[in-house]
Amino acid sequence: MISLRSLGRSAAQESPRPAQKHRSADAPGIGQVDVALPAEEAQALLRRAAELGVTVNTLVQGAWAVLLAGLTGRDDVVFGATVSGRPPAVAGVESMVGLFINTLPVRVRCTPGMSFAQVLSTLQERQAALLDHHHHSLSAIQQATGLKELFDTLVVFESYPVDRAAAADAGTAAGIAITGLRPFTGTHYPLTLMAGMDPYLCLSLQYQPSALDRATVDHIAARLPDVLRLALTAPDSPMALADVLAPADRDPFRSGPADTRAPVPAATLPQLFERQAATTPDATALVHDGAALSYAEINARVNRLARELAARGAGPETVVAIALPRSPELIVAMLAVLKAGAAYLPVDPKYPSNRLDFILGDAAPALILTDTATTGALPGTTAPILHLDDLDVSRRPGGNPATTDGTGPRTLAYVMYTSGSTGTPKGVLLDHATITNGVHHLAHQTGIRAGSRVLASTSINFDVSVFEIFTSLCHGATVDLVQDVLELTERDTWTGTLISTVPSAFAELLDQITPTTSVDTLVFAGEALPSTLVERVREAFPGVRIVNAYGQTESFYATTFTTDGTRTGVGSAPIGTPLPAVRAYVLGPWLKPVPPGVVGELYVAGELARGYRGRAALTAERFLADPYGPPGSRMYRTGDLARRNGDGQLEYAGRTDTQIKIRGFRVEPGEVEAALIAHPDVTRAAVVARDAPTGRQLIAYVTGATVDGGTLRAFVAPRLPEFMVPSAFVVLDRLPLTPNGKLDRAALPAPDPTVGTDAYRAPRTAHEGTLCALFGEVLGVERVGIDDDFFALGGHSLLIVRLLARMDAELDVRVGVRDFLTAPRPGDLAGLVAGDTAGRAPGSPAVVPPSEARLAPGLRFPDAGGFGAPPRHVLLTGATGFVGAFLLRELLAQTDAQVHCLVRADAETAGRARLHAVLDSYGIDVGADAERVHIVPGDLAQDGLGIGAARWGTLQDELDTIVHAGAYVHHLSAYERLKAANVEGTRALLQLAAAGRPKRFHYLSTLGIFGHGPTPRLITEGSAIEEARHMAADGYLASKWVADMMVKEAVARGASARVYRLGRIWAESERGAINPDDMFCRLLVSCAALGCHPEDTALQADLLPVDIAARALVALALTDEGPESAAVHHLHHPGKTGADAFLRVFDEWRGTQSEPVGLGTWLRRLRQASEAGRDLPFLPYLDVFQQHVEQMENAAGAVDAADLPSDTYRNDLTLRALERLGVAVPEVDERMIRDFWQHLEATGELG
Repeated sequence: MISLRSLGRSAAQESPRPAQKHRSADAPGIGQVDVALPAEEAQALLRRAAELGVTVNTLVQGAWAVLLAGLTGRDDVVFGATVSGRPPAVAGVESMVGLFINTLPVRVRCTPGMSFAQVLSTLQERQAALLDHHHHSLSAIQQATGLKELFDTLVVFESYPVDRAAAADAGTAAGIAITGLRPFTGTHYPLTLMAGMDPYLCLSLQYQPSALDRATVDHIAARLPDVLRLALTAPDSPMALADVLAPADRDPFRSGPADTRAPVPAATLPQLFERQAATTPDATALVHDGAALSYAEINARVNRLARELAARGAGPETVVAIALPRSPELIVAMLAVLKAGAAYLPVDPKYPSNRLDFILGDAAPALILTDTATTGALPGTTAPILHLDDLDVSRRPGGNPATTDGTGPRTLAYVMYTSGSTGTPKGVLLDHATITNGVHHLAHQTGIRAGSRVLASTSINFDVSVFEIFTSLCHGATVDLVQDVLELTERDTWTGTLISTVPSAFAELLDQITPTTSVDTLVFAGEALPSTLVERVREAFPGVRIVNAYGQTESFYATTFTTDGTRTGVGSAPIGTPLPAVRAYVLGPWLKPVPPGVVGELYVAGELARGYRGRAALTAERFLADPYGPPGSRMYRTGDLARRNGDGQLEYAGRTDTQIKIRGFRVEPGEVEAALIAHPDVTRAAVVARDAPTGRQLIAYVTGATVDGGTLRAFVAPRLPEFMVPSAFVVLDRLPLTPNGKLDRAALPAPDPTVGTDAYRAPRTAHEGTLCALFGEVLGVERVGIDDDFFALGGHSLLIVRLLARMDAELDVRVGVRDFLTAPRPGDLAGLVAGDTAGRAPGSPAVVPPSEARLAPGLRFPDAGGFGAPPRHVLLTGATGFVGAFLLRELLAQTDAQVHCLVRADAETAGRARLHAVLDSYGIDVGADAERVHIVPGDLAQDGLGIGAARWGTLQDELDTIVHAGAYVHHLSAYERLKAANVEGTRALLQLAAAGRPKRFHYLSTLGIFGHGPTPRLITEGSAIEEARHMAADGYLASKWVADMMVKEAVARGASARVYRLGRIWAESERGAINPDDMFCRLLVSCAALGCHPEDTALQADLLPVDIAARALVALALTDEGPESAAVHHLHHPGKTGADAFLRVFDEWRGTQSEPVGLGTWLRRLRQASEAGRDLPFLPYLDVFQQHVEQMENAAGAVDAADLPSDTYRNDLTLRALERLGVAVPEVDERMIRDFWQHLEATGELG
């Protein structure tokens, strides 16, 4: 499916302003752009369509498909098309009066080998075969496919006749001159291609300004005629030769520096080293274990060994293996092999013997350089072995040997073996020219020069070592040779120019080495560089230069780079622009450049490896002819995904072969890993996806001395969405790493389902036996004991519903999701349902007592004065939540205060990154006001907010206002699970308010605390809350009620506190930004997916846009006069909106037809979808609403449940206060609803 986000990114690169993403005053209604198609070309297209045997409609549809494919980098696209909807099988259908028109999906494949004529003929055949099915509704097709969205562009071909002569005659008779007729038919799709035949082909594009801006549509309109001309100029040419991009987009490497074709230094590595040794003979070249060697000393030793190697047959294109410990002899050996004209083969004696055996056999070295201590680790080989510790080369001359015949920049320099996707290592062949190009330019980028000190910590089996060693020795720097980067933690001090390492390894070292290390440049390579690490590094080493290097063994070390401008924020730092003499292309499936902003596969060209030793087929597969370079040049297919951003820099976007998706949810492993690492006993964490009988599962691997799976599950469950909580936790002594320090995912063990669970206990009763069997059936586990936890065995919300349905069928017992969460083990569950064969709810539900709200007897609050005084220092909780994010924006906009945000994070940098990610997701830009935002790492659920005594002391004396918007929101969790964050967190904040400087306290509560009474009630700002009762199973509302009561008691003790009870907080009024986890939002998304919606009026909601709620709350908080200064305000919309209003707009927008049904029917369809494997977002609430239906049916008897009375909420006092404060509450109109749907589409929540 075409993605308008891709087109929007494309437009953003071509104009100084980004593509418009929301409706504004200058972009109302529907926009239209005419497609410039000269009349003579239009007439020629009619003739060509006839020659090709296709209709003009097919010609237009085929051109649109090719254009979409070119703009999105895909070869399989889907768009909509209108059809007459009059099946020929119906007699007289053409003479029937009425609108039969229908909209159907059109799928077109445009493979590179197909010609335009073949695309058209194939499309015509497919469309002809579907003529008898044109009457099928779009909603039925959506339901059949199970897809929430089929297309977002439409082709409308209008072929009705226009009698221009009659119109002219009528105009003449009326005395009116008609100068032109222009039909206009609007659609609700973001982009529509309108085609007409009056009198010849004319085209126009209609667009929704809320989805695309004019520049984007102009760009598309300019490209369409180019595609149509293919039918005239090259109908039989392969689609691979078609070019539909703008001239600026055709340049695949336009973001590179001006000297991307700079010449390679015409020298070999030993020649560059010799020149440097002659320039600075007495400078220190190498230090190791306290010993130092000058350039002259190193050069003399290298020369003697090089002569010895040459005498033993080493020369151009021969390979000499090096298996030595990290000592000066290793560096001497590497240079000596190169000076002899040969290529070196690094061999790590620590590798498994079978791998060493393969490498030595495959590379067939002419000689092996080692020492007597290392020989024993090498496998048997026929190659001659030379022990350096037994070799006397003192009689060899120490002067530079003459250049060996046949040695030059294109001579082989080394053979380096990397892992292969098939498990067989492959030897990459690199010549001197490729390496010297990188060495030459990277020295400038990283600041390596004469006198620099460079830490050489990487094994010579990886090309990072080539950068560390040869860039230094060719530019007069000192190589500080260490065993590995961990050695920095053992030194009292280290001062130098450059450290090169893998980001994940350095992240672990950073805190340890900061006090003892001084460094000018840090070079990161090998994996994505998190922006949070960049921020940590800058804090630890102010002024440090940071280089984010990207590359492969096949293209040497750093193909692209990002220097001092590396941005901070969320995600990973960009990988930058190509080095000189290197080109980087972002290409689509036809090896065509994709537009800026669109993700494609990254190809690297210019200075590359020769290929793979003895692997001609693999070399041909990965090293392709470069269609954009000089004749004979090649490009390397990296397998990485990338895009060009608005600054012209490359951004890494993942691999072509990896993506974690769990039950339809996109999961970023790093977010789960961050939640795990937040546990104080976890030292490292890795999260991967594994296939299991119940589907794909997240598995967490952690290291830590005292952690266990149960503890970690309880720790991360409140911090992550349910689908992101790992199904299994594996505790390891250490995470397996590859020799270059990266996580070795292949070496991670499969989880053992018996580890971390209680010892197996067999069922004792028939009920327990049946439950254990049902657990095993649903979870795909062979043996389940009565103490085995459902979630520890891989269970999740979708499987809960399946299990409860099976229990209902097998045991005739109805158990609610909330009850199940309190008893997730067969033994506990059996006790819950014991004797309940009639399906009655077992036991008496526990009620949360009012005593939970008691404050400490001695707690008293100082007088904070009035609320009208402007705040100077505000503590805001919940800033990373939906309401909290907009509250932060309003606090910054309406006050000059410094805002301290309590954010669940280990450090300020991580907390700021998390906050920025949330703000970005809602499109909130605080601009320069970000300087007034201060991160307070902590956690509402921890004692003392988890901020420590020192920070507590600072805040109690600095703050004058607390805005408590934070809470753990989970409507299916029990009270005990939510008590720590929602109750004890509020208690801690009240204690903070009572300490030190007097403070004003603002608490965000919910209207849900009033619960449900036995009779209908009128609920206003003055309604009492003391008599409300909440079940412990209804944890969220119970915890908010307790906290509300707690604040009420604080007011009685002198606290300057106000309470704001929120109704249904809804999407932002201007752009439709929404919290996708909102229950009503989940309901609507599920309705759209099911093609039906419940009519029950009880589901209507008082939807107050989040930006209006935030603006109102801050305005009320800052006033101290009149009714506005009341202690309690109710923020909800005075009117109600139901699902029908939303689905009506959705149907108009998508061309669907949602069926209104009763709530019971809708829930049954939701359950059926679940049983069919569809994990719709409302599914967790299925059981709760099923109970609602049953209760209503029981209460109503013969009366329609929809007519039962319910509570009435009135907030007249609050509304009048807002009117006086100038805060208007808008109606939830069609425009606002459409923006909501379009935001969901833009963020991927609709599929």
